[in-house]
Amino acid sequence: MKKETGFTLIELLTVIFIISLLISLSVPNFSIIKERARITAQKVNMHNVAVAVENYYFEKGEYTDYFYEDDYGAYFPGGDPDADPPIGGKLPTNPWTGEELEPDNFNPDWYDTPDAVVNTDVGGPNDDYDYEPGEMRFGTYSPPGTGRVQLWGLIGMDRNGTSIRGFDATTSQVVIFVVHN
Repeated sequence: MKKETGFTLIELLTVIFIISLLISLSVPNFSIIKERARITAQKVNMHNVAVAVENYYFEKGEYTDYFYEDDYGAYFPGGDPDADPPIGGKLPTNPWTGEELEPDNFNPDWYDTPDAVVNTDVGGPNDDYDYEPGEMRFGTYSPPGTGRVQLWGLIGMDRNGTSIRGFDATTSQVVIFVVHN
């Protein structure tokens, strides 16, 4: 008598079921990880913008209201602020679209009080909604009569167009703006 070897239909179906179950459990985790990576990339973008703004300040001795009309772009990697006219550097890449940010993605906002710029309350003046993913808002405050910016900040937007927040572990405070005081 010849003995046949192989898998039965029940064994094959059981293996297929287990593999499909493992795949269905892991796919949602990949999308969560991907979204977290995009938010982290947006925070890195915000940090890079903050570095460009501060480099501009160290060279010019002032902050300005207009993000690109005053050549902040020349302080990004690859830019040359000493050229005539200044050469803009490579802007951050939007983590949701994969495209380089345009100057229009930095929507300027002006505030009437210094408290408005540094307010980190959920639902406060810096907790913005309905923007495109990856956009940033560049906000400034100039004390009345001075004409010079003394406070500035950034808000980054996530996939849903809501402001990206972090938490300051030392104070448990919501951090929305990257603020200069």
